[in-house]
Amino acid sequence: MTITNNQIRTRPNPDCHVCNTRGEPLYQCLRDRLFDVLGEWDLKKCPNPQCGLVWLDPMPIEEDIGKAYRIYYTHKDNSLPPTTLLRLAYRRVKAGYLAGKYGYQLGNTSQLVRLLGKMLYLHPGRRASLDASVFYLAAQPGGQLLEVGCGNGATLLGMQELGWNVEGVDFDINSVRNARSKGLTVHHGDLMGQQYQDNTFDAIVMSHVIEHVPDPLRLFQECYRIIKRGGQLVVLTPNVKSFGHWIYGADWRGLEPPRHLHIFNSSSLSRLALQAKFDDVSCQSSVRSWKIFLESHICSRDGKVHDLKHYSVMMRIWAETMELLEGCIKVFFISAGEELKLVGKKNVCN
Repeated sequence: MTITNNQIRTRPNPDCHVCNTRGEPLYQCLRDRLFDVLGEWDLKKCPNPQCGLVWLDPMPIEEDIGKAYRIYYTHKDNSLPPTTLLRLAYRRVKAGYLAGKYGYQLGNTSQLVRLLGKMLYLHPGRRASLDASVFYLAAQPGGQLLEVGCGNGATLLGMQELGWNVEGVDFDINSVRNARSKGLTVHHGDLMGQQYQDNTFDAIVMSHVIEHVPDPLRLFQECYRIIKRGGQLVVLTPNVKSFGHWIYGADWRGLEPPRHLHIFNSSSLSRLALQAKFDDVSCQSSVRSWKIFLESHICSRDGKVHDLKHYSVMMRIWAETMELLEGCIKVFFISAGEELKLVGKKNVCN
């Protein structure tokens, strides 16, 4: 058989990466719904009730994974929305929320502004988005923060503005160039290739990265080595046990074959962190989800995720309503959120 330059070579991957249980078929013959990468992809699920990991089988070989990212969204910057009085007011609300909950000082953080910030507790989705924007980290002026998979550097800039000393690493050279153009210190390649010294960073963060990694345990182990004693790892990733996956099945946006190699639930992700020797591991789901609902709906309707810049106001209202509904469901089913937040700490005595 002739292999073209755009085709991705694969290897068999029948067993769970977390607990080594032989996987069972979940979905078959899925196609790339975002960037039309060639190929059909099957997903397996771990039948171990204490695990439940979902993964690609067969899986792309590491040398070919980059072919799935040729036009990935982190290459470019998102255009900023126009400044309006409503957006300016919302910035004050956000500043008050971050000051009150995490101790960040962004301009005027008077008691009135902090009181306004408490309004966000009425909107679980917006509050979850703000929490994720700072990776659930309390203020630590001068703290050393590394973002793995930093993309175009937008998040690093935000954390730098909040007082962190930031650094990033990304395997995509176009994203690295974009981030460096902002004056950021960003390295090209994987984390292991950077050869950081032991106990270098106060915090290591990654947002929607671990699901793209062929060997997530090795990545967690390297994070553990280079985090300072008393530091922490924060990981955000899609939740395969979410309400949205239950609704949309194979059309759920969180699957994203062939770029998402492993898709976790709270049990499998926690087990992975514990295997890497992290302490005080906590893994919970959150409802930062309206965009996932919107893209999953479009995928189920059209068979492909389109550019979302021109979706209707009614579609946005519907998606945010689904996010609020998920917030209500999560009160009774805590694992129902679309996104997982894992925090693992490296104790001082380690």
